[in-house]
Parts: sequence; C-alpha cells; structure tokens
Amino acid sequence: MDWYEILREGERVEDLILGHWQVMNEFDPEHRVKLVVDEWGPWYRPGSEATPGDILEQTPTLRDAVFSGMTSTFLTGMPASYTWPTAPSSSTA
Repeated sequence: MDWYEILREGERVEDLILGHWQVMNEFDPEHRVKLVVDEWGPWYRPGSEATPGDILEQTPTLRDAVFSGMTSTFLTGMPASYTWPTAPSSSTA
C-alpha cells in the first residue's frame, strides 16, 4: 500500500463511524447500545509483517503514525462534537 492509498483509507473512518451511528440511532433512539472503536491504526495484508507468518508483528512507519494521527484526532473530537440526547429517566418522583 502506498502513502496516498493508506491515507485515503484513513479518511473513510469518520464517514464509516458516523454512518454506523446513524443506523444505530434508527434502531436504538435511546442510545442504550454504544459503539466502541478498538483499532484505529492501519493493518496490512499478510506478507508485510516483520517475521513472516506473524501478522501481529508489523513494523510501524511514519505513514502509520500519520494514519493513526488522522483517525485518533477524529475520535478524540467525537464526544464534544457528536453527543446523543440522554434517555428519559425511568425513576418516579
């Protein structure tokens, strides 16, 4: 994967997450179910690992840092920018 290809993939992260939230909102308007994003760095096809056969051992590069910076910047801005209304309280007065 070249620089431009990986960065184009990184640009898709925001739209992908917002699209999932939009669909989740249709089925769960009270937002009882949360969306969790675990991996925000790039993963490459088998054959790019430092030790052949060990897919978890990839050598990080400057390109990976730029990609991770793009996605983490979006994710850290999410709570302030994209808040959902809270569900009505079920307590009685």
